[in-house]
Amino acid sequence: MGYTSLYDYDPLTFVAQAGRTYLFQVGSDGSSAHTFQLDVAAAPTVDFYHYPGDPSSYDQVSLGSSAYDPAGAGFGSFAWDFGDGTTSTELYPVHRFPGDGDWTVRLSVRTLDGRTASVSHVVSVRTHDVAIVKLNVPSTARVGQTIGVAVQVRNTRYDENVRVDLERSTPTGYVPVGSSTHPVPATDSGKTTRFVIDYTVTAEDLAVGKVSFRAVAELLDARDALPYDNELRSAPVKVA
Repeated sequence: MGYTSLYDYDPLTFVAQAGRTYLFQVGSDGSSAHTFQLDVAAAPTVDFYHYPGDPSSYDQVSLGSSAYDPAGAGFGSFAWDFGDGTTSTELYPVHRFPGDGDWTVRLSVRTLDGRTASVSHVVSVRTHDVAIVKLNVPSTARVGQTIGVAVQVRNTRYDENVRVDLERSTPTGYVPVGSSTHPVPATDSGKTTRFVIDYTVTAEDLAVGKVSFRAVAELLDARDALPYDNELRSAPVKVA
């Protein structure tokens, strides 16, 4: 075992064997005093993070460590236990949990000289998902008539607070015309929650000859795991 230039103050670590005698030789350039210090290396520390912070069962969850070795030896291994029967030795693993639940994830690290540390955190997986399954409008309407646009929202997982935004068609795209917010209970019976947003037919709609609607549902207290089914467009309403 050897070490270091005179002005290099980085620590040297090594694995000492019980019952063995070690001889340390310290040199000096004679211009100043030098101190020799021998300590037991401090334990490493480790923590980890994951993204997204609110994963669903559909997400590929990225995990990473923030390990630190105060002795400077460096790390030789990383061992992940995801709490669902699977493991990884990657530094930055990507993992999909098999379902909703509170999964205890454990990360264990080992330095190159054999010291270890570990940490565990609970990763809460919740799959929030609502869908607009029907958008009902009358087939015809007249200028000045107020019609009710009925939006049916399905929810099978957790009780949610949902806002439905309604937009109407124009020659250049869709523009907002109203919104409605309701609690949407979870049910597996096929029952939906009905949102009704009123719209008064305009002369602009008459000039086009028809109007259609687009409804968009948004969760207010969670991230929707499958937002692609949160939007639906109606059939055109003929305006006379």
